[in-house]
Amino acid sequence: MKDLWGAGAFVGALAGHGFGPLSPEAEVAAAAYQRVAGRLPQALQDCASGRELIGYGYPQDVAIAAEVAGSRVVPVLEGVSFRPQRLA
Repeated sequence: MKDLWGAGAFVGALAGHGFGPLSPEAEVAAAAYQRVAGRLPQALQDCASGRELIGYGYPQDVAIAAEVAGSRVVPVLEGVSFRPQRLA
C-alpha cells in the first residue's frame, strides 16, 4: 500500500499543478493517497512494512517516510550521476 500512496501523492500533486489528464491507474493511486493523507503517519505505522520497521527498531524511518513536502531539493540525473536541484 505504501507504494500506491507514494505514487498517489506524486500524481495528485502533478494534477494539482495542471498536469494531466491522469490515467485511470493514476486516478486510483491519487484517490488512495487522499484517503489516508490526513492520517498518513498512522497509516504507515499500521501497514505491514511499517510494523516490521518499527519492530526492528527503526520507527524514525517510518516517521521520515510520512513527511510530505519536507524537502526543497530533488535529485536530477546528469549523465551517470545525480546532482541536487533546489525547488523554487
